[in-house]
Amino acid sequence: MSARVVVLEGDQTGQELLLESLRVLSPEVTRVPTDFIHYDLSLANRRATKNSVVHEAAKVMATTGLGLKAATITRGER
Repeated sequence: MSARVVVLEGDQTGQELLLESLRVLSPEVTRVPTDFIHYDLSLANRRATKNSVVHEAAKVMATTGLGLKAATITRGER
């Protein structure tokens, strides 16, 4: 049985940090079978889906109990 981890992808610097985390958590490194379920939570995709991608990712994360996202703040338009 493998672990299922929801990966909440984003924009720019946060995405770079997330990719580095995924390299460390890779099954080749940890020797733990892991399925990564990716969701694109970039600002562009959240806008395009009217935030439905956020709700879908949250539902899946509630079932897996595991999620990974680099902490970032999306600057609002002025």
